Amino acid sequence: MSASHEPALWRPEIAPATLILAPAPAGFDVGPLDPSSFSRVIANRRDGDDRHLILADADGDHRLWLHGVEAGRRPP
Repeated sequence: MSASHEPALWRPEIAPATLILAPAPAGFDVGPLDPSSFSRVIANRRDGDDRHLILADADGDHRLWLHGVEAGRRPP
């Protein structure tokens, strides 16, 4: 499949601005991510316990790496 139909997800040397999210350590009071607040999701891939998302934005796409079991379960 060509890259025009399936965007590359993340390689640190190519997309160093990827936001890496991981479960908070025990004792932190945090809520779950709200998927309805995300921009248009143009890529959503699971890789083991991780999930990689690309969110469309008029100023440029945003890449998220949800690292770990809990983080991988939260988005759509």
